[in-house]
Amino acid sequence: MAVDNLGRYALSDIRDRVRRLLDSLQAVVANDGSETSFTIQDQSVSNVDIVNQVNESLTGLYSEMIVGKESLFASTIYLGVSANNPGPYGFPPEMLQLRWMKWKDPGILFNPSIPTPQPIEWYPMTQIDDPADWKNQDKFRVPTWRWEAGQYYLNEVPQRDNPNGIQANIVTLPKELVKDSDVISIPQFVRVAQQAVIYDVAYTLAFSKRKQVPDELAKKRDEWHQRLIVLVENAYNSQSIQMIAPTRMVRDTYSGRARRIS
Repeated sequence: MAVDNLGRYALSDIRDRVRRLLDSLQAVVANDGSETSFTIQDQSVSNVDIVNQVNESLTGLYSEMIVGKESLFASTIYLGVSANNPGPYGFPPEMLQLRWMKWKDPGILFNPSIPTPQPIEWYPMTQIDDPADWKNQDKFRVPTWRWEAGQYYLNEVPQRDNPNGIQANIVTLPKELVKDSDVISIPQFVRVAQQAVIYDVAYTLAFSKRKQVPDELAKKRDEWHQRLIVLVENAYNSQSIQMIAPTRMVRDTYSGRARRIS
């Protein structure tokens, strides 16, 4: 079994782990402890069964992880608009939630790999769905926008191309695992998440195929699920930083305490 530099298992290794937990994989062990050959003992669980359940469990666990804690998993992407075209423009198909969008002036050239515009040069875009309010576009610094069938329209016709001119902060679903080399791709907690997925898959398949689940497997599944949810809670409820003065050291740091007389 191999892992990548982030400690992630490939799909082929996840299948192997699941079969071992189901006691359906028998290996010949050499004198040095290495495994030399494998035999699948239980034909009731196929590779397709495991892959389908891996993707179902991953989607379910990830959906539970992000509830109310979307900021931990959000990422920023860049969208563009074309002159004389108010839309529609599409969002990425894997987008689960749009958190906000910002606009830069078309005159500022921008390459996402070389962030030239300063943060203050990105202006929040307001969502306005009511057609009666579109006439108020001149009251806003940047174009407003509206949803339509999972796409977005600008409420005014852009006069210039604005490539990478919209900064969008979104939450996306993890990609489904299909190829043997695919790995679980979530922004954080992947090493714990993949263990929770593996035990959930083994538990679900044991119940659906055999109608019985070993107590140890059920216990391990609950433990890894609890670890994952607690880890997300702890990351979200991080300790706040208290400043003792605008120009002084942060109070909770070693350097800040070292020079402060109580």
